[in-house]
Amino acid sequence: MLILNRKVGEQIRIGDEVLLTVLEIGRGQIKLGVEAPRHVAIHRGEVYDRIREENRAAALGGQAVNLAGLAGRFQASPAPAASAAPAPRPSPDKEQE
Repeated sequence: MLILNRKVGEQIRIGDEVLLTVLEIGRGQIKLGVEAPRHVAIHRGEVYDRIREENRAAALGGQAVNLAGLAGRFQASPAPAASAAPAPRPSPDKEQE
C-alpha cells in the first residue's frame, strides 16, 4: 500500500485519467473529489463489496427465487380475452391482380 500525505487542495493522480483532490479535512474524516472518465467505475469500498456479493449470489442462482416470485405475480392476474383469429393471408403462389 502506498501512503501519501496531502493537505486541503492538494491532488493525487492515478494514471492519466483519474485525479483525486483533498477537498476538506475534519473530525475523523476527509472529503475527496474524484475526476475520472465515465467508463471508470468509482464506488466506496463497502458499496463495491455489496455489489460483488450480489453479483456472486445472482451467478449462483440466489436470485432465482425472487424472479420466480415476481413471475408468479404476473401469472396470477387474469389473462386477456382471446381475440378473433386473424384473416388468412394470401398464398405466395397466387399472383395478385
